[in-house]
Parts: sequence; structure tokens; C-alpha cells
Amino acid sequence: MRTRFFITIGSFMILLSSCVSFGGDYNNANLGGSTDLDVNQVGYKYYGALSIDGSYVNSNTKATVISNEGGIIEVEVTGTIPEELRELVTSSPYVGEDGEVTLSGKFKNSTEGVVYINADGEKTILVKYNCEVGDKWSYTTKGGKVLEREVISKSTEDDFLWSGMLIKVIEIEQNLPYPGFSKTIYRANHKWGMVNIDVYLEDGSKVSMYF
Repeated sequence: MRTRFFITIGSFMILLSSCVSFGGDYNNANLGGSTDLDVNQVGYKYYGALSIDGSYVNSNTKATVISNEGGIIEVEVTGTIPEELRELVTSSPYVGEDGEVTLSGKFKNSTEGVVYINADGEKTILVKYNCEVGDKWSYTTKGGKVLEREVISKSTEDDFLWSGMLIKVIEIEQNLPYPGFSKTIYRANHKWGMVNIDVYLEDGSKVSMYF
């Protein structure tokens, strides 16, 4: 199983701002399922294709699994943010003057879904594969911003084009209450994990990554 859950740079950094409380029926972020997956092995690398408003841009960003402790993996992101996106993240402590990126985060990546774990050990669910349309959950960042997620669609047939084939996807929408951002919609598949994320900006443009 090639489960993938790579996150775009912008959303990854927002996740690293951490969660402190949860809402809805997703209060228990301790997903079960097997974590004995090839892609959870130390040294596994993730790559993706990046586009802005449908036009692909060069990106050498990659993510590498650098540790696995009891099924909790740490993923390190390195690379260079394309010039077209640097103005959005110039104030981030994770980005250098020339757009170089180095950051990491911990996850539980299992056959039941994906959970992000912050530096304090607090957890938030990114996706549950047994979810239903209309499911909602939220968490509050240490900066006091409330991030809300909702399952807005769940395929009943193969209808999303990915890697040259059609697959079923769960589509989740989340607000992004940060300067320059509007919202994000990410898509996951029960077999392949996170396969796509679209980040919508305040100026109406869209940044997409396919994994």
C-alpha cells in the first residue's frame, strides 16, 4: 500500500502552529488501524507536482520520513519555495532569505486515516476514511485562531483523476484565517492517502499540489 499524505508548504506550516482544543464528533484523535506501511519506514521520500491556477511550476521540495517510534512518524520537509509563492511565506521562521525550507512534523499515518501531532503531543485529525459527508470538526491554535474542517464530498465511484487513473476521494474543506489565504480543500483516498490539496488565496488564485 503506497499511502501518501504529503502536505503543501503553506498548509504544513499552518499545521505546525498547533492545536489546543477540538470540537464536534472528532474529539478522540486516537485513530486505530495498522501503521505497518512501507511509506512509514525511515528514509521514505515523498514528491509532488505543484501548480498555480493550472500552470505547473518548478519545485524541488520533498519530504522524508526521518523517524518512526511506535507508528508515530516524523516527516522533514526540505527544498526551495518557487518565487511565485515566496511573498506569502517570507515572514515564516521556516523559510530562508532565498526561499529555502526546512521544517518537520509528526503524524500517525494508518489504514484508518491521518492524524497530525504537535510539539506538545496534542493531536488533530486530518482525515478519517470512515467519515460521512457533513462531518465537522475544529481546533484552536495557540494563537487563538479557530480552524474548522468539513467533509464536503465522498466518492461512491472512481471519479478523480490521479496518476493516470480514476480513484475515489474524500474531499475536506478547511478555512485558513491567515493573511493572504482564504481556504484549503484537500482530497484523500482510503488506499493511497492524501492525493491532492488546493490552497485558495485572497486574490482568487489557487495553488495545487498532487502527490
